[in-house]
Amino acid sequence: MLKRVKVLQDELMDMRMVNSRLTEDNFKLVQQLKSMKVEASSNLKDQEVEVRHLREENENLKKEIEQLQTARCTDVEELVYLRWVNACLRYELRNYQPPPGKTVAKDLGRSLSPKSEEKAKQLILEYAHNSGIDDKDMILFDFETESCFSRASSEEYTDTSIDISSLDQE
Repeated sequence: MLKRVKVLQDELMDMRMVNSRLTEDNFKLVQQLKSMKVEASSNLKDQEVEVRHLREENENLKKEIEQLQTARCTDVEELVYLRWVNACLRYELRNYQPPPGKTVAKDLGRSLSPKSEEKAKQLILEYAHNSGIDDKDMILFDFETESCFSRASSEEYTDTSIDISSLDQE
C-alpha cells in the first residue's frame, strides 16, 4: 500500500508539472493573442487612415478635374467668340460698308461678355443673310453657351469651330 501511495504521489507530481506547463503555455498563448489583437487593431487603424487619405485625395482630384473642365469650357467659349469676331472682321474688310452709327465687328471687345457675344451672333447672321446664305445652308456653332457646360459635365469634348467657309467667299 505504501508503494501504491508512492506511485500515486509520483503521478500527482507529474500531473502538477504537466498542469503547470499547460498553464504556462496557456498564459503565453493569451499574451500572443493580445499582442496580435493590438497589432491587428493598429494595422486596421493604419488602413483606415490610408483609406481616408485616399478618399480625400480622390475628392481633391475630382474637384481639380471639374475646375479644369470649367476652365476649358470657358476657353472654348472665348475661342468661339473670337472666331465669330474674326469672321465678321474678314467679311467687313472684304465687302461691307456699314451705314454710319451701325455696330460692326471692329466695335466688339476682345473679351467675351454676354453683350458682345450677342452682338457677334447678330453680325454673323446679318452677314450671312447679306451674302445670300439660307439658314438651312448655314452651319454654325450652337449659340447656346449651356451646351459647353453639358459637354464638360459629360466629359465629351468636340470641335467647336464654326463653318464659315461660305462667309469667306472672295
